[in-house]
Amino acid sequence: MRTILLFSLFILSFNLFGQKKVLLEKITSANCGSCPNASIEIGEMLENHPDVIWINHHWWTDEMGNSSSTPIITGMNASGTPQGMVDRVVFGSNAILAVGNFENRILERLNEPAYCDIDLTASIDTVHGLLEATVKVRFNELPPEGDLRLSLIVTEDDMTGSGYGWNQSNYYNETAGHPLFDLGQPIRGYEHQNVVRKTFDNPWGTPGLLPSVPELNFDYIQHYSWDMDELIQNPVNVELVAAVNFSSDLTNERSVLNATFLDLPNMDIFLDAEDLDPIKGLSISPNPTNDLITLTLPEGTFDLQLYNLQGQILKTWSKQLNGASLSLGDLSNGIYMLRMESNGQFNTLKVVVK
Repeated sequence: MRTILLFSLFILSFNLFGQKKVLLEKITSANCGSCPNASIEIGEMLENHPDVIWINHHWWTDEMGNSSSTPIITGMNASGTPQGMVDRVVFGSNAILAVGNFENRILERLNEPAYCDIDLTASIDTVHGLLEATVKVRFNELPPEGDLRLSLIVTEDDMTGSGYGWNQSNYYNETAGHPLFDLGQPIRGYEHQNVVRKTFDNPWGTPGLLPSVPELNFDYIQHYSWDMDELIQNPVNVELVAAVNFSSDLTNERSVLNATFLDLPNMDIFLDAEDLDPIKGLSISPNPTNDLITLTLPEGTFDLQLYNLQGQILKTWSKQLNGASLSLGDLSNGIYMLRMESNGQFNTLKVVVK
């Protein structure tokens, strides 16, 4: 019987007690010639601010605009691109900021109370496109009263396409020395990052879970399930953001209290039904690695196959024994699966190359 590998990704993100994270929402568009430069500036800035979570809402005129992002863009009174919000807080008279004003506002928000901890667990079946997530919110300090919501936001990296609405306008194509110099105007095949694809239940978050005066040290738990549709190009590139925020008819009452971010740092592999009795006692070290890994194996010889997340076989090894060393130095950084077989039994372990 042919064995089908089902690569399921299990992720855990945990906010330590009192840890404040800031949500940065950039408003962008493939048709905005200044936007790719703004992304470069934001990326450089955030190297100094690891507690900032960056997502991108695309203007409805390009191919990545959607019914989750558009109400946020219009509801927060954005007037163009590139602009953005820091925790959706109104500074002065407007929550919408120019990119150059992001950092000062981020520093202010990082000094605000966290109010709550957010635990986020999720699984993604990359073959069948099924996402399951559970979010737990625990308040350790009473926030201001209001319509509290839990927002679970799905983003996707490396989104690309062809033609208008995908190709990225680039005003810096003729600016010698600039990172965007000579990449084209527009940049064809541009890979769009942190693209908001969906917010569960409502663009402003799930109603009815969090009371206006939450109980301290109590776990508020919400489960989500989504059979990912044509909105997602590649489930491997999906990431999640969970945020506790206010919803209101008033722009100045929609701030984000805290957030957490979930990428793909951990992965468990689940196999087909014929592999329900996996080999025990396997391990890999070091993991992550930048080249050699050493195998700890039980008695016997093992045939090995290394897969990427798309299920393609990249390397094979035959008749390996305990203590064998394998070289992965020619691989790109990323997550891979090492599948091991001996006497009709199988197991698969994650390998991270950095």
